[in-house]
Amino acid sequence: MKSYRLEGLDCANCAMKIEKGVQQIDGVKEATVNFTSGKLTIDVEEDRLAAVEQETKKVVRELEPDVKVTEIDKEKVSEHGNEKERNTLIRILFSLAGIAVLLLFDFNEPVRLIGYLLIYLLIGYDVVKKAVMNIVKGQIFDENFLMSVATIGAMLIGEYPEAVAVMLFYQIGEYFQGLAVNHSRKSIRELMAIRPETAHIQTAEGLMTVNPEDVQIGQYVLVKPGERVPLDGTIIEGESLVDTSALTGESVPKSVYVGETVLSGFINKNKPFLVNLIYMAVLIITFVYKYAIKDYDELFRIGLSAVTAWMVYFVCKITFLKKSEISFYVILLFTICAIYLGNVWDLYRIIPIYDKLLHLLSGVIIAVIGLVLFLYLNNGKIKGDFNTYFAVIFSILFSIAAAGVWEIWEFSTDMIFGFHSQNNSIIDTMMDIICGSIMGIIANIPIYLYIKGKNISFIKKIVMEMNR
Repeated sequence: MKSYRLEGLDCANCAMKIEKGVQQIDGVKEATVNFTSGKLTIDVEEDRLAAVEQETKKVVRELEPDVKVTEIDKEKVSEHGNEKERNTLIRILFSLAGIAVLLLFDFNEPVRLIGYLLIYLLIGYDVVKKAVMNIVKGQIFDENFLMSVATIGAMLIGEYPEAVAVMLFYQIGEYFQGLAVNHSRKSIRELMAIRPETAHIQTAEGLMTVNPEDVQIGQYVLVKPGERVPLDGTIIEGESLVDTSALTGESVPKSVYVGETVLSGFINKNKPFLVNLIYMAVLIITFVYKYAIKDYDELFRIGLSAVTAWMVYFVCKITFLKKSEISFYVILLFTICAIYLGNVWDLYRIIPIYDKLLHLLSGVIIAVIGLVLFLYLNNGKIKGDFNTYFAVIFSILFSIAAAGVWEIWEFSTDMIFGFHSQNNSIIDTMMDIICGSIMGIIANIPIYLYIKGKNISFIKKIVMEMNR
């Protein structure tokens, strides 16, 4: 059995003609055309497949020149839509414009005749062409023949507007019919594709990929961002956005939380992108407000906040951080506190200890990133080829190093943009490094406890993310 896609198939009668034509090909045992899905299935011997395929394309081209035969496993989804419908729409619009010009202006008879004739050829040449070709093949009485006779007859008796209008309305009807058929086929294909082929289950040996049919009741299934939910179930950990359009038709993603039921076919969306968009909306509102009160000095800092947020997003998408949504959230939180709240709203000046609090927070954040990096380098294992406690040591050293790097960043922004993050003091710089380092050490206590066998849900979630 071999299946093909019939691109451009827009009528049931055409499907029937193609089916009968392919059935008559030597070597074809059976041929069926599903008009709804636009699918041609041929039962043929393997040694005759190549010859039958060529003959099938020839038969289809003779019967329906506008229909293209493509292999289903080689077909690609067009990004610009159906080219045939697009060309038809352009012809309809130009024809309408031409008719409007001829009706609005009083042209003499020869110009008027030539104008209507050109519009008729533009909108109806394909119908007339099909009618002539079908007559040659002995297939006379079809819709193309009838439309051609009616409109050409109207042209011969001088009813030029009526002839063009009839052909135009016919093409408009065909256009909307094609849109409806393509929409139905798209919906059917989406429904056929919602059944996932794999499921990721949590086992004692770690994450395993299995067939959804092999999943047992009570097992824990991990659904990665961008994947379909393989089976109906209940969320026991985490939250996300799911695309339910394939099942419900609802185009807006739905937020789901612990305890809610999700159905097979739902798509787990990537939430960081939405979070970033929400932050952009906040920045836009802030920009408008600052501009309205003529606080122009802060507009640049708002722009810098937006650029930094997108940098964070893309860095988390292309580096080792891409597996961990937690990494994105903690880094974005820190940048919001440091740049948006600290510089735009001047919390560094309003709250004297704000800078120190921020550096204490940075120690926690950097410890998390250090753990994510360790898991990435150790294939998702917190215990493995390295010493059991090496994860803690690695994370602490990473926190100390990152604290120094952050001070270099603050120094650079102060020098380039005129910020006052370091208060022009070496003491401030050293205290910031100390705060970040100390908090980095404290933040590694949960990692140590997790290694010792304690159930630390936050660390467990990070480990699960890095094993996806």
